[in-house]
Amino acid sequence: MDDVLVGVLAIAVGALFCFRGYLAMRLIIPIWGAFAGFLLGAGLIANTGSDGFLRSTLGWIGFVLGIVVQFRSTDRIRGTIREAWAESGRSPATA
Repeated sequence: MDDVLVGVLAIAVGALFCFRGYLAMRLIIPIWGAFAGFLLGAGLIANTGSDGFLRSTLGWIGFVLGIVVQFRSTDRIRGTIREAWAESGRSPATA
């Protein structure tokens, strides 16, 4: 049953990318980046000490710091997009 669910989910995601690719990728790429960065950072912390995955205070501090960095980078990306729209002389409502 799990294979069927994964297959249906993969088809749904593929259809989303096919018909709404630009919008979907603008939403998905930061989520994938955050997930990969979280796993990388937490794995590095877990491997440097004798603690397990997110079993120490340092691991949770890294988790919170990663969330803060993710939101700050998203705000910077949005600011860059706003600046590009302003320089073009158009607004997103007229595009």
